[in-house]
Amino acid sequence: MITNYSTINSCRLCKHDDLYLVLDFGKVSLANSYPSTQDEIENQYPLTVSKCAKCGHVQLNETINPEILFTEYAYASSDSPSLIKHFAEFANTTTSLLEIEKTDPILEIGSNDGILLKEFANLGYSNIYGVEPASNIANRSTNIGAKIYTEFFNTELANRIVGEHGKIKLICANNVFAHIADIDSVTRGIIELISDNGVFVFENAYLLDTIKGLYFDQVYHEHLQYYGILPLTKYLSSHGLEIFRIQKVNTQGGSFRIYVQKQHGPRPIDSSVQMFLDQENNFKLYNNATFEDFNNNIQSLVSEIRQFVDSAKAEGKTISCYGCPAKFALFSKVFGLDSSNIKYVVDDSPLKQNKYSPGSKIPIVNRDYFYTNPTDYCIISVWNMAEAIIQKNKSYTGHFVIPMPQFIVQPKFLPYY
Repeated sequence: MITNYSTINSCRLCKHDDLYLVLDFGKVSLANSYPSTQDEIENQYPLTVSKCAKCGHVQLNETINPEILFTEYAYASSDSPSLIKHFAEFANTTTSLLEIEKTDPILEIGSNDGILLKEFANLGYSNIYGVEPASNIANRSTNIGAKIYTEFFNTELANRIVGEHGKIKLICANNVFAHIADIDSVTRGIIELISDNGVFVFENAYLLDTIKGLYFDQVYHEHLQYYGILPLTKYLSSHGLEIFRIQKVNTQGGSFRIYVQKQHGPRPIDSSVQMFLDQENNFKLYNNATFEDFNNNIQSLVSEIRQFVDSAKAEGKTISCYGCPAKFALFSKVFGLDSSNIKYVVDDSPLKQNKYSPGSKIPIVNRDYFYTNPTDYCIISVWNMAEAIIQKNKSYTGHFVIPMPQFIVQPKFLPYY
């Protein structure tokens, strides 16, 4: 019998069984559920986060069956112009920095709709592969000349790929390494698949930036791991891998790009690795008190946002939201947003339009509707893209509200600041 979810009793990285609860959001809808009707019944699951007392790794306690989360997906990376630009930079930077030859094989784990693979193809790479379990999204990659494996990545698949295509020089995984429950199987698969002089490069939201920016809405059921560098260094070392370079990137409000090779590999350890470890130590990132402060600061922000929404509604003002990303399920719950106080959510993805937001059941509309039915206030729920959203919606006559990392009501007709 396949169950919907399970709860961990030991650390996903070091297997230590002393877990300290740091966040509890109660029961929350799945981030990418997007019901078709307002009365559709949604399953809700506990959403709690713990920190390992031994290695410091921060992780979700609940593991939703991945078949529920990822075999039919409502997120296509190419719907975001900023991500297209980001992955063009990723392809250029990694291939140049790592001196990847045009004939070298490249593979992406969690290739989504092929947004990154397309950029590699544009650079002249033809030996490219993707692994994407969501068939509705993977099918979008068929026109870029990449071989796509429509299944979950693990050791078994890695061995099969080696048998069919040989070892891989560059393996990428962007915003998916945190989605994996059986991280050991994936790590072993990477070790089997990567060539001796190959590199594994992955991006994820950075725990330190999440804490600093109060980005609590990055917690949802797909995000099982919340990585800091110290636990990652220990974990990868235990599998014969080493981080040799870390680069800061701006996605998700603050992320890292980590370069990994087999231990004692051909590339020297860059000073950036120690720099990240030092800043975590100086910030006291893994202290329990840091997470207590995080909780308190979240509650202060919540009080501010709820007071604004209640006051605006009492004055007869109308409010919308811009963006219905995966983080919106928790975002709307914590801030108390639903169809009683939010008229609609604008989203540019056709996969979400004419549906309803997870949990809060707010109608999702397109930009044309936003222009013809403007609200007095619009809360930018994709806060990490606030500047771009304001710039492309200059004709909006209401006030944009930027909720995070600090609460700002954008003055009418003034440029973003």
